[in-house]
Amino acid sequence: MQRSILKYFKAADQSISTDPRYPNPAMQEDREAFITANKLVRKVENQESSRKRPRGAYNIIDPAMKAKIGRFAAENGNIHAARKFSQDLNIKLAESTVREYKKQYYKQLKLHDGDPGSVLALPDGNRGRPLLLGKDLDDKVANYVKHLRAEGCPVNRTIVLAGAKGIVMAQDNSLLSENGGPVQLGRKWVESFLSRRGYVKRKGTKAARKLPSDFEFVEKTFIQRIRDTCHKHRIADASMIVNIDETGVKLMPTSQWTLNEAGT
Repeated sequence: MQRSILKYFKAADQSISTDPRYPNPAMQEDREAFITANKLVRKVENQESSRKRPRGAYNIIDPAMKAKIGRFAAENGNIHAARKFSQDLNIKLAESTVREYKKQYYKQLKLHDGDPGSVLALPDGNRGRPLLLGKDLDDKVANYVKHLRAEGCPVNRTIVLAGAKGIVMAQDNSLLSENGGPVQLGRKWVESFLSRRGYVKRKGTKAARKLPSDFEFVEKTFIQRIRDTCHKHRIADASMIVNIDETGVKLMPTSQWTLNEAGT
């Protein structure tokens, strides 16, 4: 009598994402937070259209260079400074930005008794401003985004926003402005979050990539995931593990752009 292959399978827990592109909630301490965030990220990815025109990457200028620009502007004028450093840094530096650096430079100059040689760096703006989500939730969002990147999921502003809302909803749904709460997450917050966390825009290529620095860790994690799945579903026979076509195929429309930590 022919036996049904269905007896070897067990219904999966639909509340846990099995999509390898997302962090596995079963392996996280904040299980419910990751489940909620995964659901919202998946929903956004399904709705996102590749027809959207990507905007240019933000320029990150370190405090020492800001001081140098501010001093040059104080001695030679804003327009001259904007032209010079746009060429030197290979970026488009607006005159209004130079004007702000010069203003900060003069403030620091007063604090150093007018000695230009003592002004080596300009402090970042908005120093001391409280985080909208608070340190705990902000760190949880950063941790979730880090796991998204580790799993190979494309990360953009819309994805980060959806993940952040999921983390907040898991903590306290009433905190969000749409539910009458004080937390309003939007484009400005996402840009501030990514800037604080040092993320920059990257575009994927079809050329062969170098192995990542954490390749061995990723490899061990992948193998361990297979072992955990076999143990969970009691798959003792290795012949039941099937390797499907290795060619990369997109299951849903995704953007060619992603975000990664600067310098990596």
